[in-house]
Amino acid sequence: MLSVEAFAKHLDTAFLSPALTEKEIVQQARIAREYQVASFYTMPVWTSVVARELAGSGVHVGAACSFPHGATTLNMKIQEMEEVVAQGATSIDLVANVGAIKGGDWQLVEREVKALRQKAGNNLAKLIIETCFLTDDELARVVQICSAEGIDYAKSGTNAQGKSVDHRVRVMLDNVSGNTRVKVSALPDTFMMSTILHLIDEGVGLFGTMYAADCIDEYRAYLAWCEARGQHQQ
Repeated sequence: MLSVEAFAKHLDTAFLSPALTEKEIVQQARIAREYQVASFYTMPVWTSVVARELAGSGVHVGAACSFPHGATTLNMKIQEMEEVVAQGATSIDLVANVGAIKGGDWQLVEREVKALRQKAGNNLAKLIIETCFLTDDELARVVQICSAEGIDYAKSGTNAQGKSVDHRVRVMLDNVSGNTRVKVSALPDTFMMSTILHLIDEGVGLFGTMYAADCIDEYRAYLAWCEARGQHQQ
């Protein structure tokens, strides 16, 4: 059974609303630091603020680029990634061009993925794939490209377009290879911890949620219950 600390490192927490203030971002960054999640994601405008708050914490500074639609040019995506890295981002999420995938423009898709890997450098590189729009074959091919280019995580969606915890996660798991792993977002609002534990067993590496702290608290309580139950049965 995972320790609380190990469970927390399976969670990326994200606060991406355009209405958030700097005060709110700082507050959430400090919670992320306290709970020792894997990464804390914001929109790029807050990257330097988050980098300051998380300095020395062991929590990655996450930046969501071309979010939420991925419908910007490759040059714009490159410029955005360069800027957030310069401001201290250590984990880069880039939203893939869904229209290019649906249209079969695999050359452009590959160029975007290569750019993500190059601009992330030694930092974590994660491609967000809006899986709800894709056929299984399209999704499989994008995940295979991520693996071929050394992307750290293929992510199942932005959570802006719909839920993605269904058979598409299995399609992703069946098509990753090498060091590439799957990150799942758009988790169900109920039974979230149970879903996470099940998907960890299936091979999912990371989960994106606004409710990471609540999940960690629930998991801590679950471990305490298991321990008490075991002692009682003895």
